[in-house]
Amino acid sequence: MSRSFVAKNFQSSMDYLAAVGAVAEKAGHHPDLHLTDYRSVEVRLFTHDRGGITVNDLIVAAVRAANQTSTSRSLPPRSSAAPAFGNSRFHLMR
Repeated sequence: MSRSFVAKNFQSSMDYLAAVGAVAEKAGHHPDLHLTDYRSVEVRLFTHDRGGITVNDLIVAAVRAANQTSTSRSLPPRSSAAPAFGNSRFHLMR
């Protein structure tokens, strides 16, 4: 599963990544976090040793959705067809 967006500014990007990192650390499950062009953010949830998405990935996504941060103001509106990750869209990776 992946989630990407362009944040309002660099600080919003860093705040979002820090919030995701805190949730992941508590869950003991660490996503791939990417920041490019100073405000383009991508989060990838994937269990590498299992070769796919596991319950741990879903837990991190669900906890993150339940603990939205102040950066959610800069995120695009959630699509009702996509699982939540923060206030944004989550996409299954192929």
